[in-house]
Amino acid sequence: MQLPEQVAVLALPNAILFPRAFLPLHIFEDRYRQLLAECLRDSRMVTVALRRAGSTAETPHTIAGLGVIRTSIRQPDGTSNLVVEGVARVRILEYTQLLPYRIARIQPLESIPAVPPPARAELLATVKKLTAARARAGVELPAAALQSLLTVEDVEHLTDLVGHTLLDDSRQKQFLLETLDVEARLARLVAGLRQQLRQVELWRKLQGDIPSDHVGQN
Repeated sequence: MQLPEQVAVLALPNAILFPRAFLPLHIFEDRYRQLLAECLRDSRMVTVALRRAGSTAETPHTIAGLGVIRTSIRQPDGTSNLVVEGVARVRILEYTQLLPYRIARIQPLESIPAVPPPARAELLATVKKLTAARARAGVELPAAALQSLLTVEDVEHLTDLVGHTLLDDSRQKQFLLETLDVEARLARLVAGLRQQLRQVELWRKLQGDIPSDHVGQN
């Protein structure tokens, strides 16, 4: 796929776009309605960038996700529901337009493969434990989604999809997006999932659902 040298930027508060992941979005702001209309007339490509926390100017992070708009459904009130498929990690080099929405020059970023490739087993075991703990707490991952994750063979792809699907914290997702070394990315993802597992089990302990000596076990 030919990637553009510059592209419109959706600067959003809680959205991270990973390569080969699908991100649903609801477009309602006037400036982003205009952005969408122009993207659909052009390449259908857009960069999704997380806004920096506490930034009064809605400044986006410089590492973001480039994606293609696969589905756009316009609502009667003029808003739109989108599905964006991630294509690549990119670095925002500079802005060529700021108003009414940002347009930026971008640079694609390649992952650094691990040699030898990291094992999938530890990540998959952690995914299974977390999804089981969430299910016991009443928050189930659809069986089809879990099965889809468990069958991905490529570790880089698997790491991105698991981070997209299971991480709750946008800051952790952004950190993962910025980590180009696949081995380091995998280690950080496993650490983040284990943290969430401890939090879920602690919540269940406080609800009186599990014995205290079970909390934090791997």
